[in-house]
Amino acid sequence: MNNNRLSTSIPKINSTPLISEIEEFLKQPSNYEIRDGKLFILSLNRFRVYNSAVSILLVDANTDETIKSFLSLAECARYLGIARSTVNNRALKGKSFLLPATVECKGASKEKGRLVYLRLLTAD
Repeated sequence: MNNNRLSTSIPKINSTPLISEIEEFLKQPSNYEIRDGKLFILSLNRFRVYNSAVSILLVDANTDETIKSFLSLAECARYLGIARSTVNNRALKGKSFLLPATVECKGASKEKGRLVYLRLLTAD
């Protein structure tokens, strides 16, 4: 069966083609570009996705007081009763919205909705 598997002989490899191929790759232009302050991957035609830990703050738009903090987009989405993608869009755009009356929070008044916005904090 495999008689040579315990062989101690070291095969001889000609490394010059390998070295010249590496040098050829290093001479080529970079696959990355900085666009709008973000890393763009040319071969994939998209921006680099950073999957770092995030936290979301629910902030009162009038007083800039933090109402509640969340450790994930999903947790915030469950609390507000909306989709995770909606939370992400609102956090990235920083647009204010009315807090649903069904959501309980500290200092909430009896009015129908409260003007709030989401602030995205990333751990670097």
